Amino acid sequence: MRIITLSVTLWIGSLIIGMSISYGFASNTVTQLHVTNTGVSLNSGRILVDPDMQAIVDSWAKGTVTNGLACGVAFARPSGIMDPLPVFYVNVINTTTNFIIGYLNLPFEALVSIGLFDSDGKPVAKTTAGQRVGTWTQQQIEDWFNKSHQNRSQSMTKSGSITSTLFPLSPSVMSIGISVSNMFQLKKAGEYTLHLRMRFTQVKEDVSGRFSFQSTWLPEVVAKVQIKPGDILPDSKTNSPTM
Repeated sequence: MRIITLSVTLWIGSLIIGMSISYGFASNTVTQLHVTNTGVSLNSGRILVDPDMQAIVDSWAKGTVTNGLACGVAFARPSGIMDPLPVFYVNVINTTTNFIIGYLNLPFEALVSIGLFDSDGKPVAKTTAGQRVGTWTQQQIEDWFNKSHQNRSQSMTKSGSITSTLFPLSPSVMSIGISVSNMFQLKKAGEYTLHLRMRFTQVKEDVSGRFSFQSTWLPEVVAKVQIKPGDILPDSKTNSPTM
């Protein structure tokens, strides 16, 4: 339920912000969303960000803002099931007052590079699923887009479409419910540190119908995660492709 609430809250908040700008409710002086490693704050202005959405964004671990964008990581344990495993969401935060269009809803394997370190600073081995993450080349990304674009009947992704628009002063969930236990070969409980970099890729179409791509690796996010004894999967399950 918390997963659904988080996603719906972000979507509604983004929609309200977008409608406010589209219908001219804001003056030329607008609220700026400032993201730092310790949180997000708002200056005075005419655009209002929903307090619940703001509180959610404030709780995320975040990387440094680059070109108005920042990557955020949110952890959760889905409620309603017995012994829920820890999952994380990868988010991109638009701190500008501009609409950013044409960003690719890439598969998770192409979207990020990840690493997990134990309390002694030693890297944790990845599972089979984890080893596939972060291996895509720029050419593979372009091939993926071209194939999806040419066959629109097969172009739907987990995010719902090939590309999306990022609203001003708003976060967007890029990936849903990635299991830490399925990405890494956890052997013991304790505090771990996740290191994650997100690749933000935009596609633009010129007047001739030709597409161009621009990819940027946003600054790394470093986030603490607590692993419980029940989060450690049997060896037979750590090679599962399920994310």
